[in-house]
Amino acid sequence: MKNKNKRGYSLVEVVIALSVIVIVSISALSIMLSSVVTKANAINRSHAQSFADNVWESFKAADTQDEFLSLIAFSDGVLLTEGVTDESGKTIYTYNSVENKFTAEIAVSYQENARPELELIVTDKNGDEIISFSYRKGDGI
Repeated sequence: MKNKNKRGYSLVEVVIALSVIVIVSISALSIMLSSVVTKANAINRSHAQSFADNVWESFKAADTQDEFLSLIAFSDGVLLTEGVTDESGKTIYTYNSVENKFTAEIAVSYQENARPELELIVTDKNGDEIISFSYRKGDGI
């Protein structure tokens, strides 16, 4: 005669219960990780925007290229790579953030008989453009 008051769980019940626990846990971890990545991207974008604003303000305040570089170094403690002059006369500087979260390419032109120009392109570590703008100083502005 079989004991009808059997105690414990069958192997099938245990496997099903563990499967449910694993699926719920993986779903919860995925949601948490995507939230962390989104927050990190927002912080990196904020740093890039702050950097771009400092570059723009430094450019507006500077009257010469050397003054511009000094103001950037003072405002952010940023040291740019050695500038390379292209065929249009713009000097192009590159800056990589300390954490390598973004890269900025800054092209400036302080030519005689022309208004100073700034072109700034900031990209993230994947090469996607975050910020891009051009600015030409106005008369007295």
